[in-house]
Amino acid sequence: MRTVAIFDIDGTIFRSSLLIELVSALVAEGIFPRSAAAEFAREKLAWLDRKGDYEDYVAGVVEAFLRHIKGVEYKDFARVAEEVVAEQKDRVYRYTRDLIRKLKRRGYYLLAISHSPKSILDHFCKRAGFNKVYGMVFELGPMTVLPEW
Repeated sequence: MRTVAIFDIDGTIFRSSLLIELVSALVAEGIFPRSAAAEFAREKLAWLDRKGDYEDYVAGVVEAFLRHIKGVEYKDFARVAEEVVAEQKDRVYRYTRDLIRKLKRRGYYLLAISHSPKSILDHFCKRAGFNKVYGMVFELGPMTVLPEW
C-alpha cells in the first residue's frame, strides 16, 4: 500500500495556467486566429489592472479555446504543447516543487489534477515526477489520438 499525494497544477505548482500559455502559443503559431486572443482581451486587461476577476479572465480563455480547438490537428496541438512546456517548465512555485521532490523520495504516489488539457499536462507532469495525471480531453482534428504515458 502506498500513500498518495494529490496536487492541482495551475496556480499551485505552475505559476500561471497551462491553458492560458497554450492558447497564447496557439495564437502565436497561427493555429488559432488572432481574433481568439481578442475574445478574452478585455477580461485579461481588467484582471491585470485589478478591476476584474481572474476567474472571468480564465473563463474567457476557456471559451476561446473551446471555440477554436475543434478541427485542430493533434500533431500541431501536441507540438505546441511540448514547446510551451519546454519554455515554461521552470516557472513553478519553489515550495510545491520542493515538496513534490521530497514526497517522491519518500515513495509517495503522486497524482496531478487539472482543468487544463491532458495533452499539455502529460508533458508538464512527467517532467515534474508525477505518477498519474487527470486533465481535460477535447475533440480535435481528424486523427485525434490522445496518448497515455
